[in-house]
Amino acid sequence: MSQNAINLMNADSCILDASCVLKELIENSIDAGASKITIKIEKEGLQLIQIVDNGKGMSPQDMLLSIEKHTSSKNDEKDELEKSESLGFRGLALQQICNLGQTEITSRQKNRSRGFYLRLTDGKYEPVKECYSEIGTKIIIRNLFYNSPSHKKNSKSGRQELTKILKIINQYAIGYPFIGFKTSIDGKKDFIFEKESKETINPLLSRIKKIHSKKISEDLIYYNGVKGETTFNLFYSNKKNLFKAEKNQSYYINNRPFFNEKVQKILNKIYSDTFSTSRYPAFFLFISLPNSEINYRLDPSKFNIHFHNEKETLEKLTSFLDEAFHDNQKINKNDEKKEIILNGSFVNFHKNFILEQTNSGISITNTEKNKKIEISIESLTKLFE
Repeated sequence: MSQNAINLMNADSCILDASCVLKELIENSIDAGASKITIKIEKEGLQLIQIVDNGKGMSPQDMLLSIEKHTSSKNDEKDELEKSESLGFRGLALQQICNLGQTEITSRQKNRSRGFYLRLTDGKYEPVKECYSEIGTKIIIRNLFYNSPSHKKNSKSGRQELTKILKIINQYAIGYPFIGFKTSIDGKKDFIFEKESKETINPLLSRIKKIHSKKISEDLIYYNGVKGETTFNLFYSNKKNLFKAEKNQSYYINNRPFFNEKVQKILNKIYSDTFSTSRYPAFFLFISLPNSEINYRLDPSKFNIHFHNEKETLEKLTSFLDEAFHDNQKINKNDEKKEIILNGSFVNFHKNFILEQTNSGISITNTEKNKKIEISIESLTKLFE
């Protein structure tokens, strides 16, 4: 990277604990175009973090570059950094990880018959060796923080650290439903989320239901809308399934998990005012907007994000939430017993059926069997003759 690009970014450490390591490695796999990511964790990540993907892989030259500070495969000028659609673009994480754990990287590109192996200890590497490898990349981190007492001291107790690790995996598994995730914990517990089919009616909802408990995911209300260049998709629990705290709320921007305190306050306030409750619903909010409108540079983890046009973005969110909650409120007043989701031409009039307007008539989808039938206007007209 040029010095100009480095100066644009907060270069503080983005590796605070094992969950941060895993987050960065998952993002690298997603950027590599992986459709399958396999994760192995031992002793809350302090003993072993292993991640294997079937992405595009790296050449020996790229492997060596990836472990250098402030190196990135992305363009490094200001405009390009702000428009970048990749998750990892700082050129910091892997270099820091290699300094904090004993690291092995094995990678093979599709156009090569063999892969390459790189081993590092204390950030110093041995010569790259040719080896057998599947297409994609495998990274192994052993004895994380063995040489950094301050990092070890900051690590939470085992149970808390494992909870953070699983939360990271679940967040990315929901944000990227067309990627399969398999996680093994201490060789005892396996969590497998097969990638969603392209034919799945609502892949985000399908993945949410596979990951979260029934109390959180059952009877979620869905609403989507477009405000200018910004698209919103929202899943939220009805008044039967509310919680004492805000912990069951997830936010995504261009599929990336994020947090913004103002977004959270707006969401909960409008929900509370609309439905007259002091308890909190489960939320899964997905925002899509041009990357140039997002400011990642203030936070090394790229998790706590800010908006360049904050006022305009929050106004769009407020308008969208007003529509979503008030439409649902009207439906509940009409018939308290029906489970209905309404959004313009989209009606979920039964837990297994979706009615949708099409250009030629209507379609009815059986979400349980993942089948759809379409009925033309002409056919509907004949039914009433």
